[in-house]
Amino acid sequence: MLFVLSGLLVNVWTTSDRRLRNSLLAALAPLVLMVLYKLLAKAVHRYALRSLPFRNLRGKTIILIAPSLDSLALEVIEELTKRGVQLLIALPTPVTDPTNMQLILLLRQGGNEEVFLEQCTLQSAEDTVRFARQWVAAARLPSHTSRLDAVVVMPHGGEDHSFLLLNVLMPYLAGETDTGPPVRVVPVNPSPTEAALWRDFQLSLGPHPPLLLVPSPRSSLDALWAILAPRPLISPGLFHLRGKPRAFQCPSNPQQFEQQLASVQAFIRASIQNKPA
Repeated sequence: MLFVLSGLLVNVWTTSDRRLRNSLLAALAPLVLMVLYKLLAKAVHRYALRSLPFRNLRGKTIILIAPSLDSLALEVIEELTKRGVQLLIALPTPVTDPTNMQLILLLRQGGNEEVFLEQCTLQSAEDTVRFARQWVAAARLPSHTSRLDAVVVMPHGGEDHSFLLLNVLMPYLAGETDTGPPVRVVPVNPSPTEAALWRDFQLSLGPHPPLLLVPSPRSSLDALWAILAPRPLISPGLFHLRGKPRAFQCPSNPQQFEQQLASVQAFIRASIQNKPA
């Protein structure tokens, strides 16, 4: 792109017709400025992710639930582990799978020993409940001192039980606000219907929510920004596209959306006020 623009600028600059040259420069100048702005914005964003507020995240605990170890999941996992996050990776495949074990060994060789693996199939309601209850039981043990800071749900390519997961975790997550900021939930690349549900869910949590829902497009940079950005720089309930929130799309099936919304609101009413004893 830059090569093409530079060639056009050279041709314009060497033309003998001054009027033509001025017209072409006036037409090309906005395009050149736009390209430069995009490149500068991308460079600033990359620098921001590597700046001091994001560099050292030791002491933070994040759960990342993924259907597989695709390139997007691996990029996010690598960026989080090298910042010192205590990371629990939940995959549908068994923990003893050779590929999974090799991944954990490679990640720990990078200097972060706080990387763990659990099995969870988010498309299965039974397995989702088992995983969530297992986490809550472990978190309430006296030996468990770290708090949960974020839950990242990678795209599953179909219906999952993210809301069921939060329903089981809600009493524990509500208690986390007593010791720190609200837990951040980052759904990556939700469908329009899911995005609308997340937005309504956030609005239902009230002015002092135990959760901050920060959906992200299918991009490792955008996902990292949604996970790591300071609280004043995010707008809960809105998509975050490299630091710039945007509104959700309208659901494609309003009737189905209303049914799902009623289900979500039911468990909000049942669990949002419950705190652990």
